[in-house]
Amino acid sequence: MTQTENYMVLAQINASGLVELKNLSETLAKQCEQVSETIEKINSLKVTFSMDD
Repeated sequence: MTQTENYMVLAQINASGLVELKNLSETLAKQCEQVSETIEKINSLKVTFSMDD
């Protein structure tokens, strides 16, 4: 392989790695948003109990 070919292969690997990182970052952001929404729902719950039961 020539130096140019090596560079092209590395550039492709780097580009695919960046795309994968972007996809993972987007997935993580969505999951963080879901966790935040779940925490808000939990915090809004009101639990009542009676000692008479």
